Amino acid sequence: MNRLARAVRGALGGGRFVSVWSALVVAPLSLTIMSPVGAGIDVARAFPATAGATLALLAGLGVVALCERCIRRPAARIAVVVAGVVVCAALRPLAQDQWAAALALPTPAGSQLPFRIATNVVVWPVVLTAVAVLVRSMHALRRTNALLRDVARELAGARDRAVLADRAARAQVEAAAVDLQRGVDDLAERADAGAVRRLAADGFRAWTLRLQDLADEPASPVLLDAPDAPDAPVFLGAPDTPVFVDEPVLADEPAAPTVPDPSDARRTTHRRGRILLRVPPRGVVTVLYTACTLPFAMRTTAPAALVAGIVVVCALGAAVDAVPRTRRFGGDPRTATAAFLACALATGGVLSVLATMTGQTGVPALLPIVDYVAFALAAALCTGAVHALRREQRRLSAAVARAQDTAREGARPVREGLRRVAELLHREGQGACLHIALAHPEPSRTQTAHLREALSEIVRRMPGAYASAEGGTGADAIEELTETWGRVLDLRLEIAPPARGLLDRAPGVARDVYDLVAEGLLNVLKHSGRRRADVEIALVPTGAGPRVRVRVRSDGAPATGATLRPGSHVRALGARLTGDDDAAVLEASFAPAAVVSPEHRAGTAPRAT
Repeated sequence: MNRLARAVRGALGGGRFVSVWSALVVAPLSLTIMSPVGAGIDVARAFPATAGATLALLAGLGVVALCERCIRRPAARIAVVVAGVVVCAALRPLAQDQWAAALALPTPAGSQLPFRIATNVVVWPVVLTAVAVLVRSMHALRRTNALLRDVARELAGARDRAVLADRAARAQVEAAAVDLQRGVDDLAERADAGAVRRLAADGFRAWTLRLQDLADEPASPVLLDAPDAPDAPVFLGAPDTPVFVDEPVLADEPAAPTVPDPSDARRTTHRRGRILLRVPPRGVVTVLYTACTLPFAMRTTAPAALVAGIVVVCALGAAVDAVPRTRRFGGDPRTATAAFLACALATGGVLSVLATMTGQTGVPALLPIVDYVAFALAAALCTGAVHALRREQRRLSAAVARAQDTAREGARPVREGLRRVAELLHREGQGACLHIALAHPEPSRTQTAHLREALSEIVRRMPGAYASAEGGTGADAIEELTETWGRVLDLRLEIAPPARGLLDRAPGVARDVYDLVAEGLLNVLKHSGRRRADVEIALVPTGAGPRVRVRVRSDGAPATGATLRPGSHVRALGARLTGDDDAAVLEASFAPAAVVSPEHRAGTAPRAT
C-alpha cells in the first residue's frame, strides 16, 4: 500500500500525469462504456453528442497537461492536476447535454445529472491515475535500462581496453625476449668481463627499467594506444633501433561481455509481425471492468440482479485468470496468452447474452463483449510491455554484473605481469651477469657457456612470468569502477588514506569492497530516480580491531521494510540496507586478516598491520 501511494504521488507530481496515453485510453472509454447507457436515450442516436463530450474532455485534459508542464513546484503541480481532472470529469455530463441540445438529440432526465456527475468524478480520476502510474513505471524502466546499457558498454569498453593493454604488454615482453636472446647469442665463446657487463647494463638493466616504467606509468601510450588490428606491428626496442614484433594470438582470451540491444528485439518482432502479450495479474480485468460498469449498474439494475451480476462477473473473471495458468497452458507464454484472450472473448459474449436477457438491446447489449475484450487486450499489452522491460533489465543487470567482474582487475594484471618480468630480469638476469663479471674477470669457455645457458633459460621464462602474474583488486580497481559509473551518475568517491593502503595490501578485503560498491551502484541505477550516489570507504577502529567500512548512499529513501534479497552476494558479505534522511544507504564493514610486516627487528614479535 505504501508503494502504491508513493507511485500515485510520484505520478501526480511528476509533470507527466496527462499524456498521449491518457488520451488513447480516455477516448474509447468515453465513447463506449462511459456513454449514457441506460439513461433513457438511444446510445446510437446520442453518439454525436457523446463524441462532442469526448472532444471537450480531451481538450480540458490537454489544458491540464499544458499547465502541469509549466508549473515547477511539485505541490502546486499536484493541486492543479487534481483540481483540473476533477473539473473536467464533472463537466463531461454537462458537455454531453449541451451537445445533445445543440443537435436536437434526446437528453437524460435532469434528476440523473447529479449521479452522472458523481460517476464521472469517480471513474475518470481512477482511470487516469492508473494510466499515469503505468506510464511512469514504464518510462522509469526504459530510462533505467538505457543507463544500464550505457554502463555495460562502458564496462565492456574498459575490459576491451584491458585486453588491448594485455596484447601490447605481451608484445613488449616478447620484444624484450627477442632482443635479450640476440644479446646472449652475441656473447663470444670466451667473452670478457666488459662484454658481460655491457649485456647486463644495455640489455637486462635497460629492459628492466623500461618494463618497470611501463608498469608504473598511469597513462602509458603503449598500454592505452594498443593497435586494434590483429596484424598491426607494435613498435618496440631501444629508441634508436626500434624492433617490430607481431602481436601474439591469445588462445585463451575470454570474450568481452555482450550487451543485449532491445532495439534489435523490437526490429525482429516488427519483422515477424508479432505483438508482445502476456497474461496480466489475477483480477486486473475484473477490477477494471467492475469499476467502470458498477456505477451505471447500480442506477439501472435492481439490487438482486446487481448482486447476481457481480457474482457472475467475479466467477467468470476467476475462470479467465485460472485457465491460462493451468498446467496445460502455463508452460508456454504464447499459448497461455492465447487461452487468456479466448476466455476473455467468451466471457464478454456471456455478459452480452446476459445483458440481452435482462432487456438490453442494440449497442448496450454489445458493450459488455466489446469492453471486456478491450480491457483484457489492454491489460495483456501493458503486462507484455512491462514484462519485456523487466526482462531486458534483468539481462542488462546480469551483463553489468559480468562486466564488473571481468573489469574488476582492469589493467592491474598487466602491470603486475610487467613488474614480475622486470623483477626477473633484474634479480636473475643482471645478477647472473654481474656475478660472473665480478667473480671471473676473464671467464673461461665453460663458464661463458654456462652463463649463456642460464641467461637463455631466464629469457625463456619471461612469457611465463608475465602470464603467471596474480591479478588483485585494490583501490585503483575501485576508482576505475566508479570512474566508469561516473559517466552516467553524479558520483562522488571518497577513500580514506588508511583504507587505501589496507585495500592495496589485502586483496581479499578489496575484492569484497569492490563487490559491495558494484552492487550498490547497480541498485542506485535501478531503484533511485535521482541518479546520484556517494561512496565512502574508511578504516574505523573497533573493539575487535580496525575494520573497513563501506557506504554507498543514494538519494531517495528505500521502501518501508525493503531489505536485500536473501540469496544476494552482498547480503552474504554482511551488508545491510537502511534509510537515512531521504536516502538509501547500503553499508558493510570488513575485518582484514592480520598482515605481518616484513620490517621488524630480529628477536622481536612481528607487528600486525
